[in-house]
Amino acid sequence: MYRQVELDKEDKDYHRLLWKDPNSEAIETYRMTRVTYGTASSSFHSIRPLRVLAEETTNTKLRLSLTTDMYVDNLLTGCEDSEAAEKLQDAIITLLVSAGFDIRKWVSSDSKLVLRLAATFRETEDEKSIESEDYAIKTLGIRWNPNPDQFGFTVELDKGAPFTKRQILSEVSRLFDPLGWLSPTTIQHKSFVQLLWMDKLSWDQPLSDPILQQYLRLRAQLKDLEKISLQRKVLKPATKSVFQLHVFCDASTTAYAAVVFIRQETDNVIETKMLTAKTRVAPIKSVCVPRLELCAALLGAKLVEAVTNAISDERFPTPKVFA
Repeated sequence: MYRQVELDKEDKDYHRLLWKDPNSEAIETYRMTRVTYGTASSSFHSIRPLRVLAEETTNTKLRLSLTTDMYVDNLLTGCEDSEAAEKLQDAIITLLVSAGFDIRKWVSSDSKLVLRLAATFRETEDEKSIESEDYAIKTLGIRWNPNPDQFGFTVELDKGAPFTKRQILSEVSRLFDPLGWLSPTTIQHKSFVQLLWMDKLSWDQPLSDPILQQYLRLRAQLKDLEKISLQRKVLKPATKSVFQLHVFCDASTTAYAAVVFIRQETDNVIETKMLTAKTRVAPIKSVCVPRLELCAALLGAKLVEAVTNAISDERFPTPKVFA
């Protein structure tokens, strides 16, 4: 993506480099003519063209996809039905090609949208894999099975490594859970890491037997996380539905947390699903529970604000918030 964006003529002088051929004593000066990954402004220079394209298009769905559903060079978007998705896919490809961007590695919960493309534009060229129930990819670090349209988790644990603070912190940090779906598990591991700091262990010092046994009990449960699957779709398409966001907060002397649920009522049928959650370990310095509950309330307020901002465009109905 970066190399597809040309630098302005005046900016090229700030991207000079010196080159010396091994067989020559002469030092030559070159200038980069395209955006280089690693400079401070690279991210802006690469994303700005997409923003300009979005601003210039009259297609509302296309504009919203490019402005709100792009994460650097990854696009995560969707439609209510296959026909609308096909039109959006064609519009995205056409617009981006006009600016020199070939969007590739297409994946969809509807395999027809992928198979209609040339093999080089798919995430995999194997057609059998695309239609398989076991086919899975990583979407911004989270495992996604397109055909059942479910999110899942992969847990990687080291075998034979000594249990030290360094090793445990390494394993805990691999529990990538940006939306907090695994909060009941991850908060226990965060609290345990805090316990290691309170015990004032060095990075490579072996754990005492009571602490080691406590971690082994927590660690034994991690593989069970791979059995969890969550439906990607949380809202059913309906013209007459009542949407609500419900925020719950709580605290203890160990931790505090907040969670947001979405509630949809359509034709007297009510469905409730968890959207996101946040957890925080309580400070090492003793704090009273009422103060921690205020911290939980603040965490919940920030969390629901982030959710409402994420669904604030015209593609989503405006929900009532109960907090």
